Amino acid sequence: MTSKPTLSSLYPKLPSNCRIAVAATPTESYLSLYDRIIVYTTSLTFVGSIFWTPAFFRWVYRRWKSIPRQDKKRRAIYAGILMTFISIGIVGPHRNEKVGQWIGFRTWKIWKSWLRYFAYEVIYDETLSTPDHSSNTHTNNLDWKTDQAILAIIPHGIFPFALAFAALPQMAIDAFGTFRPVVASATKFLPFVRSFISWIHGVDASVRYVEAALTNGDRVGVAPGGIAEIFASQTSTSAEEEYAILHSRKGFIRLAIKHGIPVVPIYCFGGSKLLNQLNLHSFLERISIFMRVSLCLFYGKMGLPIPFRQRLLYVVGQPIYPSSDYKYRDFVTNGTEFEAQVDEMHRKVCYSIINLFDKYKEYYGWADKKLQIL
Repeated sequence: MTSKPTLSSLYPKLPSNCRIAVAATPTESYLSLYDRIIVYTTSLTFVGSIFWTPAFFRWVYRRWKSIPRQDKKRRAIYAGILMTFISIGIVGPHRNEKVGQWIGFRTWKIWKSWLRYFAYEVIYDETLSTPDHSSNTHTNNLDWKTDQAILAIIPHGIFPFALAFAALPQMAIDAFGTFRPVVASATKFLPFVRSFISWIHGVDASVRYVEAALTNGDRVGVAPGGIAEIFASQTSTSAEEEYAILHSRKGFIRLAIKHGIPVVPIYCFGGSKLLNQLNLHSFLERISIFMRVSLCLFYGKMGLPIPFRQRLLYVVGQPIYPSSDYKYRDFVTNGTEFEAQVDEMHRKVCYSIINLFDKYKEYYGWADKKLQIL
């Protein structure tokens, strides 16, 4: 696999006005046994930490509780183990972006195995894909891989693999540029997950943290559908439907207008098919959204937290700018005008996402699928 755009795509006869940024190998045999072992073990460690971390803490606590009070030495050992892991999960000098740079986290060889596993490919769509092209008048002046922007990556998926693999490996950086992924607050309770996110300079999904990152001039990547999109597949009545939760998701649009930066729409084909989940009561969905943590039971290969092998095709649309050069402070005295700007830009982002899906779905092998914007 290489990032040279001259390589052939896995998807023959791509539409015009597109350019291959990263091309996957066309041969299935390219995925070796070593690659599979790497993917399976790291997935069980990283993705599986959602299950084994609380189970481990519960086991240590139960062991501590079962030790007679007079056996102070053993109780102290288990209490020490519990407090050590809690401390490592919360604080520590290893939780720093500079540590990730020092250990070359993005260049680890394990990412090459993962990218081969997903037959990873990135395509730039170079067509003006909004109903009103005036919003893209600055396109030629923008190097969206280096200039500040908000990358809107859809769908979220049960586990946000699409967002993760747009931010993690060096090959992804070559395609998308460096950006800070916006992640759920609950990830701070998962030691391995939190360390990885810290090493790529992730941003807590709370508005004030995202606001601070943008004020600092950082580029950020978001999965706008969030936790609600995880549960969308449970309501599906047809295997031919894909869902994107966007109608009520305008916060990232408001931030884009406030900071005068574009939104780059990105659709990741296959991102919703990497894991399955058990259908649970809708009450859990409401609790999950309220607590900002996904309370769902998911599974992959062999019933384990290992993603199914599914091709990931990222299609990157043209940057969509706020329709005005004015920033938020110019609308402080006129809330109606600002909200009109938000609605207009949001409409263009939704249109672009649908357009990207409809334009490339046949080449991905989803000709009969429809994308529902909820």
